[in-house]
Amino acid sequence: MIKKLSYLLTEYKVLRKKLDEKTSLSMTIKAIFSSLLINLFIFLIPSLIVYNLFIIDKIIPLLMALIILLIIIFTFSYNYFFVQIIKNYEESIEAVNFKQLVIVESIIGSLFLSILALVIMTIIWGR
Repeated sequence: MIKKLSYLLTEYKVLRKKLDEKTSLSMTIKAIFSSLLINLFIFLIPSLIVYNLFIIDKIIPLLMALIILLIIIFTFSYNYFFVQIIKNYEESIEAVNFKQLVIVESIIGSLFLSILALVIMTIIWGR
């Protein structure tokens, strides 16, 4: 298990270095905003539905879990679209498989955002 984790982190570092060498700052900024815009369109309706359902007190714990699930899915889709957009801008990295990069960055991002959301929800609802 530790060897697999070590291999995954080594692959992540190699892929991150390749991506950083091939992309410019303007390309990265375009990809960030494009990926956020795509995710905004995808997650706007489900998040608004969840937000409006908070008036029903009996399902608040379920909605809290649904928010955490939406955050996790959001981070994975953001990183996936980010890599796909970078691949469209830069043809030289199109053949590289960035699966490990997407997985590692998504896990880190989703852990951070989920903990932040749990702290905020605990402060607001106190449950």
